[in-house]
Amino acid sequence: MKKLRGTVTALLAIVLGAGILAGCGTKAADYPTTVAATYGSENIYLDEANFMLRYTQWAQEGYYWDMYEQYFGYTDMWKAPSQNDGQTMGQYLKEMIMAQILQTRILADHAEEYNVTLTDADKETIAQAVTAFREGFAEEFKNYSDADDAKITEWLEKNALAVKVWDAVKMSADVSATEEESQMFTLEYVKVSAHEATEEEIEAGTLFNEDLANAVYERLNGGEEFSAFSAELGVTSQTSSYLKVDPENTALLYTNGVVMKTGETQMFQDVENDCWYVVKCTSDLDAEATATKVKEVIDKKREEHFNAIYIMWTESAPAFEVKSCWDDITVGGGKIYVAVTTEAATEAETTEGTEAETTEEPTEATEAETTEATEAETTEETSASNE
Repeated sequence: MKKLRGTVTALLAIVLGAGILAGCGTKAADYPTTVAATYGSENIYLDEANFMLRYTQWAQEGYYWDMYEQYFGYTDMWKAPSQNDGQTMGQYLKEMIMAQILQTRILADHAEEYNVTLTDADKETIAQAVTAFREGFAEEFKNYSDADDAKITEWLEKNALAVKVWDAVKMSADVSATEEESQMFTLEYVKVSAHEATEEEIEAGTLFNEDLANAVYERLNGGEEFSAFSAELGVTSQTSSYLKVDPENTALLYTNGVVMKTGETQMFQDVENDCWYVVKCTSDLDAEATATKVKEVIDKKREEHFNAIYIMWTESAPAFEVKSCWDDITVGGGKIYVAVTTEAATEAETTEGTEAETTEEPTEATEAETTEATEAETTEETSASNE
């Protein structure tokens, strides 16, 4: 897995909550002594790799399994295609687990450079996380990974150290956000789509097209807020913030809005998008939106700083080799997740809660968007064992 050496996975703080071992011919009892990968002279055993894998698989299935089946037709979400080089979601998950394990080791190697150690408070947080894990995962999880608390604590401490190095590297970056990168203005507007009047609209005398846009503009320009007449006219306003300096944004709403002053209103037709806009500039320099943008810009620059340093570290890191036993471990072929129930929960409450959770619609999410979101969360959660 040579390409893992250049992979930068996201890291989070410790978050744990939320049979039969599939594939590998190795017996579960031998996992603590079976080498899954090597990092230089260090052996990384299958019990650690398998725990990281099964924890993330369990958590992901609890969140996404029903969505993949009900909306995209996959009876096994791990057989769905990922957005990564034709891999299935199961193959992607396994690769991300190994990337996370590698990253943990590389970052830990540089802890001393950044004066990073685990404090007593960190260790107490980890102990609480282990307790929360035991309470938050069903008893059936032991069928897939039966690591004891001491082992889980050891792995989470490695993870937590790596996270602290990650944060220290990011915070070492001397970065700032310029006015051009961060100053924002905010518009509130109604978009009136152009269309032929329906018979119902004609019979009801409903305003449409330019007539409706004019009616909105007259009320707005007369000093009323959108909320005062939106129900009466059947329109809904939207609020959006934009960079004051954004040469690449050629949308008519942006180019007209960027020159407006606070409180100014205007109406214009967007022929290309077949609509009318009625717009009010609520702030030509929005302090709150600008502060949020400053944080985003700085966070992005810190991430870029970390990524550049991490990639350099991978070039000088000890060799990382994934053993063939890892190829035998499979993800898929059946759901392993089992919902946790409490003594206080009645059978009816459990059924009702499950139905509510599994019938919640993904609000216009496409399969590609859901897969991408799953991959992003998988990247974070696989690294979460890293924390």
